[in-house]
Amino acid sequence: VLSLAKYAKASRRVWTKTLDELRRGLPPTHIYTQETWEWTIDREVFDHVAERAAYLLERAIQLDDDEENQAKQRYLYEAAVWLEYCLAYDDHLPTHAVKNSGLADVHLVRSKKKKKMMKKKISKTAKKKKEDDVSEEEEPPEDEPPKVPDVFAATPILRPDMVPFAALHPNATGPQWKTWASERFVVA
Repeated sequence: VLSLAKYAKASRRVWTKTLDELRRGLPPTHIYTQETWEWTIDREVFDHVAERAAYLLERAIQLDDDEENQAKQRYLYEAAVWLEYCLAYDDHLPTHAVKNSGLADVHLVRSKKKKKMMKKKISKTAKKKKEDDVSEEEEPPEDEPPKVPDVFAATPILRPDMVPFAALHPNATGPQWKTWASERFVVA
């Protein structure tokens, strides 16, 4: 079984490649209804986005609150981001995905960062890291949300009118991110 960090990194890479292949966008659901095979492409993409988020959420909840809390908070936040894309753009979102979104929000609100931050490790490899290689040493201060890559921000794949997560939920990317999570729980 892959560690959660390895799974998150590897699945992000796969999703980046997948989204690049789908750069022309998904078949429009107003043209391709449930009676067409093209509709299943849209359904499959959103189902897999929600499944990845659910797996991250499940594994993050299992992490120890004391020893791995910074990683736990980061993966909870990443799961919440992916589920928010589903809530915003999936026309046929299953109930379990809505429940998972609320569950991610509750766990985010309850999560706390350690008071003592780890020192940054600076090396040649650390300087060359890509955005998707965020390590526990690079976490923001307590009032800032965890840093997670937004693989959907580069291309409006899910819908033509799609906006990046930071524009979709501006309060989620600043000091009020826990308030945002609390409010999103009410919505979910």
